[in-house]
Amino acid sequence: MAGTMSAADALKKLLEQYNQTSSYVPKTADQIRQQAQGEYQSYNDQLRLAAQQAQARNDLALQQQREGLQRTYDKQREASQKEYENAYSRADRQQLSRGMQRSSYTAQVLANLTKEGAEAQQELWDAQGAAEGNIDAQRTQLAAQLADQLSQYSASEAADVLARIKQLEDQEYDRVRENDQYKNSLSAQIYQFLYQGEQDKIAQE
Repeated sequence: MAGTMSAADALKKLLEQYNQTSSYVPKTADQIRQQAQGEYQSYNDQLRLAAQQAQARNDLALQQQREGLQRTYDKQREASQKEYENAYSRADRQQLSRGMQRSSYTAQVLANLTKEGAEAQQELWDAQGAAEGNIDAQRTQLAAQLADQLSQYSASEAADVLARIKQLEDQEYDRVRENDQYKNSLSAQIYQFLYQGEQDKIAQE
């Protein structure tokens, strides 16, 4: 009798275990995707922010450099203009002292100085334009490099997220399988007890 009680107790315990074991509900595809994205997004957001801040710093430095060019070339044009004005005055006084201020030679000398002064000014404007163009090209290149970097981060994040989704899906599949195996094993043991109980009854009869 004690033996039978013990089998009944064991069966009762198995049934309780079986009833208390709920079926594992796997995460939905949406939950898995959100988890994977959450794991990688903040890290990649930091990378993106750092790249954007570095680009902004470099761009501001170039912008300031470009603004400084105007002052530098203005000073050079001013100095050049003074130089040619002084040369013009000297030549004029020289010709005056020789009594040649009305000669065609004097007119030619002064005209040449005026022309050279204008050419020197134009060269400085051209040099400033080239220097500004060079800085603009560097700023454009910086912006393009940032765009490339950001798209690389996005591509790498997408690849990481996909790989993580696959891992999480496998994990969920394994959990469902383990849960099913455990419930199946309990079912088999319960069936074994019931079957054994029937066999014992038949033997007693």
